[in-house]
Amino acid sequence: MKKFLIVISTLVVLFTLTSCFSLEGVEYIEFYQKPSEIYEVDNGPNLSNISIAVKLSTSETKTILPLSSSEVTVLGLDFNSTGKKTITVKYKGFTVSSNYYVVDEIISDTNTLYNRLEGETHNLVLGLEGKEYVINQVEGQIANAQANTRLVVNNGHRIIGQTGTVLFLDQFETENKVSWYGVWLLHGTIENLEIKSEYGSAGADNTTSGVMFYVQDGKTVNVINCFIRDNRSGLQGRVFEGGLLNLEGNYVSNNRTGLLIDQADGTINIFNNQIVANKTFGVLFGNVQSQAYYPDGPYNYDDEEVPELDPANLDLTPNTYNTTLISKYNAAITSAENPTVASVSLRKNVIADNWYAQIESRFPQYILDISQNYFGGEPIINDNIAYETVHPSDGGVYIRKPEGDRDRHLFFPEHPSMFVYPKNNPIDVEGVKYNKKSISFRICGGYVINSYYTDIECTNLESFNS
Repeated sequence: MKKFLIVISTLVVLFTLTSCFSLEGVEYIEFYQKPSEIYEVDNGPNLSNISIAVKLSTSETKTILPLSSSEVTVLGLDFNSTGKKTITVKYKGFTVSSNYYVVDEIISDTNTLYNRLEGETHNLVLGLEGKEYVINQVEGQIANAQANTRLVVNNGHRIIGQTGTVLFLDQFETENKVSWYGVWLLHGTIENLEIKSEYGSAGADNTTSGVMFYVQDGKTVNVINCFIRDNRSGLQGRVFEGGLLNLEGNYVSNNRTGLLIDQADGTINIFNNQIVANKTFGVLFGNVQSQAYYPDGPYNYDDEEVPELDPANLDLTPNTYNTTLISKYNAAITSAENPTVASVSLRKNVIADNWYAQIESRFPQYILDISQNYFGGEPIINDNIAYETVHPSDGGVYIRKPEGDRDRHLFFPEHPSMFVYPKNNPIDVEGVKYNKKSISFRICGGYVINSYYTDIECTNLESFNS
């Protein structure tokens, strides 16, 4: 009986030891020569050029096996159609996987990219190499996009980058620089791209912006896993009724404004993005209640200060120049009295460390649900505006970080604050000089926040009572 117990104990020990490894003595496998990130349709790899490394418990040296080996099982290879796919390699009970894309064509230069996008075809899937592509601003306006760029994504096209793919936005050299956007998205997708201006850390004070989306009825725009930095606006644009905008997995940083949504009448999904360390707002909703204003008399303006004006003390007497101003003002007040919930899904985003505000809303017609995001800690709700520094192109000064920590601060103005921008183009009316000003009415319809994440990984959800 004693010998029997010894035998059983020995078998248990052996089983325990072998359970740490496979019966073949394999500890793990990993890719040694990984698959490429992008392939063209009908042009897959030679499996002899992709290999795995096998770590055996009996050796410090890894065994290298090509995927062409009969000992290896390879699944998920499909080069007959475009899309994102996964290759899975199995060896003696162990598995390793890697994603790859199949595209219609891998584009090696900017002019070829322009030509493909400007054609009459639809739904092309275009891959970019892991290098820098210079996107030049052009003189004049591109008719179909109303922008100074040839990189216009329309017709359902999809542009996919890989490790090292950079769109470098190069502004046209002129004395009077105008705002422009390096990429225009009308109906299509960009994915895995780094998008940055030529100005580096000074991008916030210049007039190059990253991505403009303009999503009309029946159109869809997707921005996925992009790194957007060093621009005036990282992403900006309008979504009309019936349009769909999806922003997912992007890292947006060191722009003046991370994400600026001028119009939100369609459906907007903002999920799992990091919008951090931008120099005014992380996310700004609404920037369209502006109108030129001509005061009745000389108006001295200190460029280094931006005053809040009380509507009761502002001369809104109707005249040739102020009629539209008054109309927009009254419309904003009326909209804020009867707001509706916007079709905006803002979930699991890290919106933190932005200088002036993590979020500000200027949508008088909409209530925004901002629950289930990370703002750097427990949210602090403000019922006024954040008062960012006026941009140099609007007569202001270089951006300056405000005093005090604005992490966690969210701004939802309850009353119609006014913001005045100077314009250095006075007009002559019957021999009297008038300085043109641009006035922005800032009031929002409201907000909903019933929970927030306490950690940057967005795993611990805490309830919130505002």
